Amino acid sequence: MFTSIVSLGFGIGLAYLFFSGSMPDMSAMIDTACENVASAQNISFQNMILDVIPKNLAAPILNGNMIQIVFVSIFVGLAMSALDDKIGSLRVVFDEARALFVHLVSMVIRCMPAVAFSAMAILISQNSAATIGMLMMFLLAVAAGFAVLMLMNSLLILILGRLSPLPYLKKALAYLPTIFTISSSTACIPLTLNQVRQKLGVSDKVSSFVIPVGATVNMNGTCFINMLGIMMFVKMFDVPVTAGLIIKLALIAFLLAAGSPGIPNSSLITLTMMLSIVGIPTTAIGIIIGIWNIVDRVVTVNNVNGDITTAVIISAAEKDLDKGVYNA
Repeated sequence: MFTSIVSLGFGIGLAYLFFSGSMPDMSAMIDTACENVASAQNISFQNMILDVIPKNLAAPILNGNMIQIVFVSIFVGLAMSALDDKIGSLRVVFDEARALFVHLVSMVIRCMPAVAFSAMAILISQNSAATIGMLMMFLLAVAAGFAVLMLMNSLLILILGRLSPLPYLKKALAYLPTIFTISSSTACIPLTLNQVRQKLGVSDKVSSFVIPVGATVNMNGTCFINMLGIMMFVKMFDVPVTAGLIIKLALIAFLLAAGSPGIPNSSLITLTMMLSIVGIPTTAIGIIIGIWNIVDRVVTVNNVNGDITTAVIISAAEKDLDKGVYNA
């Protein structure tokens, strides 16, 4: 929660830094933009809290409600832990189902480059140089956000984990490019577990809990991009910016990020939902859909990196971190 809130602050700050000047007029583009990718949602803090507990065990899966799925998973996991060896065959079914769905996600990911190429070709052919320049500025802001979040993770390891962040940073250069290509926190779970156990010395006890949970609810990168993106659109469409609006958007961005699934381009859906909240046509999302394949990969890297950082800190706090492996 702390790192997500800090990420929201970085999103606001970088939005003011990169989008403080004049913005191109996008009103004429909306009619030719893409179709709605998400309908307007009635979102409030009370509804989000009350919606955590589902009416039945099947509803979360049927409705795709990730927060409820996490709740049901913890509930079922506690029951399975209590039954222990009595349900050994069920454990095997769950393991095989996980392997199946991870492979299905990987198959879908292979189609994303073609979609991004087509969207970018349409964007360049229809829009002015000012629009392309604004998108380049957005990508620079995303890159700056990545650097700032890496610095935040390093400071957390130094202060809370009482470890030198240098081994963490050196090893990050090896695994982050692979995460960038996968673009899915969920599909990265096996890779992330291998990284924290064999390269950073995190115990199996900590990693087996922190990494799967973090892949769903620890969304630092999604919080950052939600806030950066909505602030850019707010400035683009001249929506009056007040302290109350920023607080409201930050709260909604936090809740949507926590509830978003760890699959490719889920942050695009949450950002579209935020557009409807501030009264901007959801078709405006077509302005950035051409570059989103790049943005989403950076978001995934930030999300997974947050999970890895948390695992290192908790393992160090539990005094079961293999410091020999970490420093190797």
